Amino acid sequence: MKKQSKALYIIAIIFVLLLAVLFVRYRINRAEQEKNFAIENIDKINKIYFVDKSNRSVLLERQDGGIWSLNGEFYALDERVRNVLVTVKRLVIREPVPKSAHNTVISNLASTSIKAEFYEDGYRIDWFGFIKLFPCEKLVQSFYVGGPTQDNMGTFMMKENSSRPYVVYIPGYRGYVSAYFSTDIDNWRTHTVFNHRISRIAQIRYIDNENPDESYIITNNKQREFSLASYPSGVQIDNYDTAKLINFLSAFSNVQYEFGFGADTSYRAKIDSVRATQPLRIISLTDVDGIETVVDTYRMYYTGYLDENGETVYDLDKLYAYIRVPSFIKSDDGSVVMDENFVIAQYFVFDAILRPLSYFTSD
Repeated sequence: MKKQSKALYIIAIIFVLLLAVLFVRYRINRAEQEKNFAIENIDKINKIYFVDKSNRSVLLERQDGGIWSLNGEFYALDERVRNVLVTVKRLVIREPVPKSAHNTVISNLASTSIKAEFYEDGYRIDWFGFIKLFPCEKLVQSFYVGGPTQDNMGTFMMKENSSRPYVVYIPGYRGYVSAYFSTDIDNWRTHTVFNHRISRIAQIRYIDNENPDESYIITNNKQREFSLASYPSGVQIDNYDTAKLINFLSAFSNVQYEFGFGADTSYRAKIDSVRATQPLRIISLTDVDGIETVVDTYRMYYTGYLDENGETVYDLDKLYAYIRVPSFIKSDDGSVVMDENFVIAQYFVFDAILRPLSYFTSD
């Protein structure tokens, strides 16, 4: 009986010691996690969520094919998503916030910070990597992003469920990282207008309201066999330069605008004023799935400025455009909902797709 009691006593001691070790490890791991803002394996991240104190939020989700969506409505700017992921991977703590500044930083974080959450696919039960049950969305990292330090070389951050703020920075990077965690939707919307391979183009229609005779329509009769006709008469043009036509079609592989007004209502009067005028040129592309992208272009006039002929001066480098491009969402009948936006574009980019009819027939 004594031997049995002694054995139970030893087991109890071992159990208590084991609990003590686990508790210490838990405290150590929790302390380390409180200091760790970086995400090592960013390729596993499939969802990012930012929300600020005004309740403005941005939801970025990785879709099939690696495409990122924005708020379940728009296509996201992939480059910007990649930039924020690379930024998070490189985050390093420079120093804890000193006690003298602690209360001020906490107060600022409570009033102006942005909460950032990063998710990946995981399991509710994951034992040693062998037993994985109940797939779920796993929160990998969650922290609050504040403003810059006085030297603009660090950023105040604090982990969720923590009361200790830190100064975080990126080694080798001169500046702070707050801007990467923006809740402005327009900062995340893709700037892509056209992104079509030649084989995906079914038809292109070009309307020149200033010079109607320069309008035309290009039709894909077979793969890489295109016909050119005047518009709207439909008169076929056979003596066009094939090389110029192919170069023109190739230009639709990557066309992006410079700046979008999006939901900014402060420019509404200006936008309405411009759109009330007739577009200078209209270019539309219908792909092989029947989805049409349309762009109306307008000159950017300088109000109050006249040239030597008394004509209103307009910008030679930039133009306005009203675009209707496919969005990420579909309507109840399965059709693609169009994303409409008023933007500023560069002639340097758009000139390649705003070719007059004479471009294809001239020597």
